[in-house]
Formats: sequence, structure tokens, C-alpha cells
Amino acid sequence: MGLRPQSPPVITLGKNTFKDDGAGNQVLDQPLLDLKFTAMEIDFFASVDDQYVRVFTVVADVHLPIGLQVMGMGKITPVIGAISDAFTNVSVKNSEAVTESPAQLAALFPTLLNLVLPQLSGGLSPISLPAIGGLNLSVVSITSVDNDSFLAIFANLVTAMPFQPVTTHVTLTDVNQGDAYLAKRPTRWKDAVPPSATLDFGDDRDREWSWRINGGTWSAWSKNPHPTVSSPTFWLAGEHKIEVLSREIGKPETIATTPELVEVTFGESQDDRTIGKIAPFHGQPGAAGCACDSSGAGAAGAAPFALVILMMLLPLRRVIRRFGRRARRLGGVIWLAAVACLPGCSCGDAPCGGTACLEGEVPNGGLGRFNSIAADDKRVMVATYDTGLGDLVVVDATDQAKLKYVVVDGVPVDATATYDPATYRGGVEDAGPDVGAWTSIALGGGHAMVAYQDREAHALKFALEESPGSWTSYTLDTPDTVEDIGQHVALAIDGSGHPAVAYLAVGIDDGMGHRTTELRLIRATAAQPGSSDWSSTTIATGVGTCAGLCGAGTACIAGKAAADPQTCTAVTSDCTAACASSDVCIAGTCTKALAKSTVIQLASGTGLYVNLGAMPDGRLAATYYDRSKRALVVALESGSGANTFTETVLDTVTPGDRGMWARAVIDGSGTLHVAYQDALGDQLMYTTYAGSVMTPEVVDDGTRAGDRTHPVGAGASIYLVNGSPTIAYQDGVNADVYVATKSGAMWTKNPVAPGALLDGFAVAATTFGGAPVAAWGQIDPSASPNRNLVIRTP
Repeated sequence: MGLRPQSPPVITLGKNTFKDDGAGNQVLDQPLLDLKFTAMEIDFFASVDDQYVRVFTVVADVHLPIGLQVMGMGKITPVIGAISDAFTNVSVKNSEAVTESPAQLAALFPTLLNLVLPQLSGGLSPISLPAIGGLNLSVVSITSVDNDSFLAIFANLVTAMPFQPVTTHVTLTDVNQGDAYLAKRPTRWKDAVPPSATLDFGDDRDREWSWRINGGTWSAWSKNPHPTVSSPTFWLAGEHKIEVLSREIGKPETIATTPELVEVTFGESQDDRTIGKIAPFHGQPGAAGCACDSSGAGAAGAAPFALVILMMLLPLRRVIRRFGRRARRLGGVIWLAAVACLPGCSCGDAPCGGTACLEGEVPNGGLGRFNSIAADDKRVMVATYDTGLGDLVVVDATDQAKLKYVVVDGVPVDATATYDPATYRGGVEDAGPDVGAWTSIALGGGHAMVAYQDREAHALKFALEESPGSWTSYTLDTPDTVEDIGQHVALAIDGSGHPAVAYLAVGIDDGMGHRTTELRLIRATAAQPGSSDWSSTTIATGVGTCAGLCGAGTACIAGKAAADPQTCTAVTSDCTAACASSDVCIAGTCTKALAKSTVIQLASGTGLYVNLGAMPDGRLAATYYDRSKRALVVALESGSGANTFTETVLDTVTPGDRGMWARAVIDGSGTLHVAYQDALGDQLMYTTYAGSVMTPEVVDDGTRAGDRTHPVGAGASIYLVNGSPTIAYQDGVNADVYVATKSGAMWTKNPVAPGALLDGFAVAATTFGGAPVAAWGQIDPSASPNRNLVIRTP
């Protein structure tokens, strides 16, 4: 989500006072800062296949009352006041990517934006006050002075006090689910009483408590030991987290070291409601929603707009949600549901069993994900993934006017065709295994070949073209236990003319309690190999997360320092008190356990976005993103066929994050050309390597005349035109494909696929006969399926 104020805010200072809300809880009465924005533009982005694109812009007048309160010793933190009317004069624009009208969206956003504000403020860290001459500041009051002209903090100078944390106790005593009818109608949430939870903190009379919901804003300190906690976010069905801190009244030095956690579930089950687990800002959404209109009528009315709220809560860096292949497809505000399973028929030896073949052909389930492209002097071939059917699809794109589609893998064996077997998918509509992700295609000796992931088996597979339209496939690498094999696949023809595949193996046990990510290389001993003609090695290893990967009797625990790795640690039973539901007992101490993510995340460790190519002397070069180092790296083979590699960091900055979406190509002289993204600046970068590290260049910094800075560089692909690098990539604000060409030290950037549709997902580009050819995914929110594969000359 991006904010663009059209004019500076009007800021008014106030008294920063709190009052009792009538239920024994403290709330902000007179804000310290009263912020008012006129015509604030709020761009909403959604993550689609790890690429962030703008889906619409909300324009509104914004009013934010903000206070400050003392938390720990020498620390103050923001508190947001009443926000029921925080957003007024709401309108929506740039909404071509969604199916709802601007008026429909605008009608709901005052309510929905109010829901997310506490989560946004929860990302603000406490403000630490400085020590003076070795003495600490014990804050007495925060207010405005001189006719509300200046902000003042009144404090006493005190000697450093020993930290004396108290223990927080909290029990969930009651849950009010609210009106189930209203829960399904977001248009009515604003004026309705939301669901609530009643807590019990015990009977300590000298204590006060503060709490926050789903990682949002901390409440004002309250002396009520039995509060009823209510929030509009509780309308969203799923599990919510309430964290509680305690301290002795007016004694910041006694604040508890860690909050106590209570988890409470609101709403119907996920099967009945389309909204999944709710998480805090920078957290993770849960189950996906189905399509519906936005009128607020009927049970489906909550789905698309709740999904928008979940997207607002997505991590700012790459988090990907996996949806069911056949039951759900992208839709609603971003995705449209399409459930279309035609009745099958079988029996007999006729082409379609004992029944005449149906007219037409099996509709594809949406192409254009995990794209790759290759060309020789005779053909252009594109590999892609059928999202709805879970198939590996190869397209002969030599003649762009006559594309030839072949479903290589994913069709169930022995299934009877219901359409003409000469049509798409052999006329078979039955679901098969989910294969075809992370495709990488190459041409060697006139034959096409594809390396890809079997998503169901978490395995690496290889398909070889025996003759045009006829393929055979087999498995190259499989997991031993809980590993995930075959992400970020890169296929190349080595110096001997044999295929070689680089890929990730995630969740490997290193024997020391860690789970690592390995960048593996498996290479063939023949130009057209069989399943036994392969040998493997490891290019690089990086320690990653162990969440969800530890064995029985162990739990994933974070390191003591931020740089320390996570470790699978033995769970013990020697804690004196019961641990919270999210904690485990480790050596007598209740310790937070890192749970498996509810969404598919970008792999941790190293080797992401790997590219594999052969140098003129036959050595292999693997270029990739090291997530642990947040750096762009090349691993160069010591000799042709040696299978030993030396790493060189090509780009890294501190603080920074360089190397995502890395794509590389090698020219005839052996120079490596690399396009990649600065993930913090969302800029497109370029560098070269010919034995020495060069200064990286900014190809596109996202600057657009008359507009906010655009996030650019996702889904990039690099190719050479007459020896000069050219990069095709996505502009995330417009969801358009751009092409950047280099002339001397200058880069020229031009859009090649402008328009209302969402373009530029998984761009793959090469040259054929001296002319460029590119393939990318396109999303049309009004179509079903809404994904389409575009192949054209950019």
C-alpha cells in the first residue's frame, strides 16, 4: 500500500489526555497530534506470483487523532484515537484491474480502511528517550504548551533503576461472536457493535494493563482487570491474537518483558466463510476467498473486500498465497472463482469411450505462470504452467500466428477423453497430478527439453521431446522427508552438449539442528538422457528457516541474536508453569516456537532465481540471489565438467537487498550480463561480470513524470540484440511490460504492453532470427479463466 498526500497535512497540537470509556478501559480523549490530509491518494497493491501490482487507488480526506503514552522505562509509543470517521469524501480510480465499479469500492472503503489503521500503526516502533548525564528520564506527562504551539514532555531525572519485570496473567473468559447476519455484510459494520472478547487479568490491585490486537496499536494503560476487548477487525472470521502487557501502576521499570498471548476465533468455519486466518500488519493472510458482488447482500458479500484487507496485511516483501487448483482461481476484487467440471464419460474403445466426443476442446485453466523460453535456428519454444489443471504446457511459438500447444505432463494416465483426442490435453478433462511449476526450457540437438517441479510430490522432473509433439518425462530428484525439491529451476546445455539443471532443495537437515537450502546441480551424461544418465552435486548451501520442518519432540526456535540461525531444539517438560499455546518448554523456560507459515513464502537461504549458462570454454555459470546475504552472486565452475564452483558476490549493499528476479545471459566473449532488482528500492538493476566485479547500473529507478515512484523490475528477463543487452520487465503500478535498451551509458525505457489488463508476470524473452520474442502472463479480471499467455515481439 502506498500513500501520496496531495498537500501537506494540517497538524494541530492538543493535550494528549485519556478518559474512561464507561467500561473501565482507557481511551484517547484529546489527541496530542491531530492530522488532517486532504485528497490523500492510497495505492493498493496485491502480490500475484510474488510480483506486486497496483489494483486500484483510493482518494480520501484523512483524519488521524494520535496520542503518546509511556510504555517501558524511557520509551513512549503512539496510540490512535477514535477512527470511525477517519476517511471521508472517498472515491476510487485506477481500478481497471478489478471487476467492481469505483462506486462499489468507494462505498465500502471507509469501513475497511478503519479496520486496517490499527495494524498500520502497529508497525511503528516505540520511541526511546535519551539518557542525560547517566540519568534516565521518567516521563510524567506528555502534552502541548504555549497555547498548543509546542509539544512538551515533562519528566524527572532518575538514577538507573534495576529492571523489575512483573509476570502477566491472562485468561479468556467469554467470547461474543456478534450478529452473524451483520458479519456477512461489511457495508453495515461501521455502525454495528462488533464482536468482543472478555479477559481476566487476575486480582492484583497494584497493576495496570495494555493490550493490542493482531499486532496493532497498544491500548492505553488500564486498571480494569476484567476488560471486554472489542474491535471492528473481529468481524473478519478466523483466529485473532490479543497480546497483553502488565506493569505496576505508574512504574515503567516493572513492565513485563514479553506480552502474554490469547488466541480467539471469531466467525464461522473457513468452509462456511471465505475469509481465513487474520494476521497483523506485516503478517500473513489465511484461506482465499471466492468471487462475489460487493453489494453486501448474501453470505458471499464479505469475500472480495475481506480479501482486500488481507492483501493490505501482506508482508511488504514477498509472500505468496497458494490457492486450490480447481476449486478457486484468482477473482473477486483480484480474482474470479470459476468452477467448471464437465461430466466425464468412459467405456468401450472409441476415442471418447462409448459416447460421442464432445464438440470443442477442454478449456485451459489459465496459462502464463512460471514461463520460460528458448530458441535455436529453427524454432521458438515456450514452457508454461496451466494453473487450473496443474499441467506442464509447451508451446511452439515459431509462428506467432499459429501457436501449437502440447500438454507435456499432468494429464492422468488411462483417462478416457471426452473431447477429440487431437485437441488440447488430448481431450481429457479429468484432473491429474499438479506438475509444471518453475519451468525452464532449452533446445539441444534439435530437441526441446524442460526441467520443472512436480508440486504434489515436491520433486524435480525432466521432460524430453522425442519428436515434435511427443514427449517423455521422469523424475530427477525427490525429497527424503519434508523437503521441497525443484523450486527456481534453471536448465542449460553444457559444454559437452548435455543438459544440466540447477534447482533448490529446501529444508535439508544439516545434522546440527538447522534446516538449509541447497542449490543443487544435476547433469546428464548424454545429449538425450534417460532417467539413469544423471549425476548430482551441490553448488551452494545457506541456512534457512526450520519452521514446520522439525521432527517429533523438537520445535523451531529463533536464535538469541538476529543473525543467529533458527534451530530445531528438543522440547522438555521441566517448566514450572503451563506455557502459552504458541510456546514450548525448552530447558525449563517457556519459549516461542516458530510455526509453519500458513502461506507459501519465498524460500530462505540461497540459490533463488538461479540462472544457468555455459561459458565459451564449457564451464557452467550459475547466477542467483542469496537471500541470507541479500546479495547477487555468481558461482563459476572451476573447469568444464569439474562440478566444483567458486562464488563471487556481484552486488550487495548495507542496508539493502540486491538480486531478486535475477536473470542472466552470456555473450560470445564470455561476459555475463545480469538484470535484477533492488528489492528495497524496487528499482531495475544491471551489471556484468568477466572475471572482475563491476559497478552496478540503475536501469529504471521507477520515476514517472507526474506520478509517484513506480515499483519496477519484477519478472525481468534479459537478452542480447546485436550484442547489446535488452531487458523486459514489469512496471508494478500500471502492470505493464517495459523494455529497456542500452546505448552507451544510457538506458531507454518504453512500455510495450500498456492498457487496462495486467501484464508482465513471469516475463521470458529471447531472440529468434535476430528479432526479440517475449512471453509473459496476463490477467484479465473479467475473463474466466482470467490468466492468459501472451507471446509476441516486444
